[in-house]
Amino acid sequence: MGRSAVPTVPIATCFTSSAGWHIDDGRGLGGVKFIACLEPRAAETGALRVLPGSHVPEYRSRIDEYSRCDPAGQGFDGWTFPGVVLQTEPGDVVAFDGELFHSSEGGHDRLGWTIEYRPWPGPGDRDLMALVRDSIVDAVDQDHQQYDRDRWPTWREWVAGARGVPSREVAVQRLRLLGVLGDGEPR
Repeated sequence: MGRSAVPTVPIATCFTSSAGWHIDDGRGLGGVKFIACLEPRAAETGALRVLPGSHVPEYRSRIDEYSRCDPAGQGFDGWTFPGVVLQTEPGDVVAFDGELFHSSEGGHDRLGWTIEYRPWPGPGDRDLMALVRDSIVDAVDQDHQQYDRDRWPTWREWVAGARGVPSREVAVQRLRLLGVLGDGEPR
């Protein structure tokens, strides 16, 4: 990323359906997302599709204009995007910009593991700190369902293993400054 970062919670997930073209965060924070593929994926079985260059602001504004004119917004069949299919095998890791348009089509019950790294805003900008915190806290809330943090703690084991690992200790300090982790038990 070219700058300091802070991690979201790593998530083991089962992708159960297709996903239309989107960016994951929508807050304009950027960062990088990693997806470790645990099963083979091809165009017809839910492989990740990306729209190359869509993370670049100038190109992104052209895509946004194209999307505003899409007949799908008025109930008709939608236009297609010239996406690239990223066929993968188990163990492959795909990394992409957090502002990149991506989608998937076909397939069901596809296992994967993801983590994102957001740019560290530093404590000088409270509004940006809040945006980054909210994006990290929201990372585990899927399908508009509240994640049960008491039943499935997201940070407890990771924080417990941080002592003596300098990069992890720095990440824990940043997560505490953001308010993702309290001084006591992690959220």
